[in-house]
Amino acid sequence: MSRNDFLTDYLQSLYGIPVLTNEEEYELARRIQEGDEVALEKLVKHNLRFVVFTVRKLSAWNHSKVPQEDLIGLGNEALLKSARQWVPSNNAKFATYAKRFILRGVERGLDNTENLVRIPIKVREEIRKMAYTERALTQTLGREPTNTELGSILGKSAKRVGQLKFYMAQEPTSLDALNLDKLEEEGDE
Repeated sequence: MSRNDFLTDYLQSLYGIPVLTNEEEYELARRIQEGDEVALEKLVKHNLRFVVFTVRKLSAWNHSKVPQEDLIGLGNEALLKSARQWVPSNNAKFATYAKRFILRGVERGLDNTENLVRIPIKVREEIRKMAYTERALTQTLGREPTNTELGSILGKSAKRVGQLKFYMAQEPTSLDALNLDKLEEEGDE
């Protein structure tokens, strides 16, 4: 069976599963808190279609080197984690709570698999937040913000903002692309 056939069959199998009502979700959450694994399985199963919907919205769905079924798998793992931790309140749907877990799980999985040089997740999150803030400030100010301006909003020093910009600008360089003979000659001098 090819990957496309597997993905198509998986997606078709999800469309027969109905969406749960708030009352059903709350009852399942209560049972999960008591340790009921059947309730956990049911809550997760009835929200697998939401995982596909959420993951498809990510730009990584079409542009990633990671296969789509792997992205869905990362989302499913995050859904399971969120189902174990969810405590219903304020008439919130489970999907609202789980969405953050799914997005973060897929992003972290991509960070761990796509990059040649692995930057720690905490630093990648700092870079994402800085890039978002920089875009918003650029629109507001009508110019590129300074490192000091960015730092004051982010609660970071201008030096740290500069470091994060440096990390963003780095492109991996192949050792084959370096002129090692020239480097050895310079080292001999």
